[in-house]
Amino acid sequence: MMRREWRYCCRARILSTAPIDRLPIEILEQIAPVEMSPAPDEEILLDRLEDTVAIVVRGVEAKINVRIISSDSALQVIGLPETGSTQPKFRSW
Repeated sequence: MMRREWRYCCRARILSTAPIDRLPIEILEQIAPVEMSPAPDEEILLDRLEDTVAIVVRGVEAKINVRIISSDSALQVIGLPETGSTQPKFRSW
């Protein structure tokens, strides 16, 4: 698979599947505005992928599947913060 280049634009955003603390939001907003998904459902996430450069996956309900990963969007990074982990896990392509 060919590596995508970052597509910065005035509408780029980072999408979180559940609430996150203020400090991570302040850090992430140095890249793009952070928005909360109203629900972690696949269809809602797919509807919000346009101009989304990263997804922060929170909660057990949130499932990132092949439809989301392979969608024709600006998506570059999927972050999976884990409780008790000193390093969050990221997948970038």
